[in-house]
Amino acid sequence: KLFRGHAESVIDRMLELAFEQNFSAIFRVTGDNPLTDPFLMEEMVQLYLNDNLDYVRVENIPFGISAELFSTKYLWKLYMELKNPMHSEYLTWYVLKDETARKGVLSIETGYEDSSLYNFSVDYKEDYNDVINVISKLDNPYSSTTKEILENVKGLKKVDINKQIKLPGSKSVLFYDYLEMLKNQDLVVKKKIKL
Repeated sequence: KLFRGHAESVIDRMLELAFEQNFSAIFRVTGDNPLTDPFLMEEMVQLYLNDNLDYVRVENIPFGISAELFSTKYLWKLYMELKNPMHSEYLTWYVLKDETARKGVLSIETGYEDSSLYNFSVDYKEDYNDVINVISKLDNPYSSTTKEILENVKGLKKVDINKQIKLPGSKSVLFYDYLEMLKNQDLVVKKKIKL
């Protein structure tokens, strides 16, 4: 329990680790994203350092391959503004709504059409099956890259852009609208990387 006497939340754990280790920034890598690419994380750190950012994410890749990078200072700001810290699983949503944050994006040129419409975030049995399907085709799943993963998506179903995504407070938003919000953020910097 961090400061409010409630059950420990995602943001509590992130802040505790950041403070214990004296980190200026910390990654959010969720357990339901088993194919997170460490190469992209290194690129995110460079963007964060070069442009003094509060938040860095990656676009144009499947869900479940990227992480999010928060400055500890900005994460603390989010924590103080959260009415219910147990909603911190929706941190991306709060960042999207924050027009004051210094945001940066790595924009990945994959060479694959609609690569952001694949999902490797495991929420349902079919998501798990898709991840296992791709992993079984990789030479070394523990060190595979986003490019190697994308080379093995043939036959996988893309996410329905009309599907609803859960938000805090029992609300939801269309996946299409969520993607549009991600695309239309005010950014300090957008760095393109070709795979």
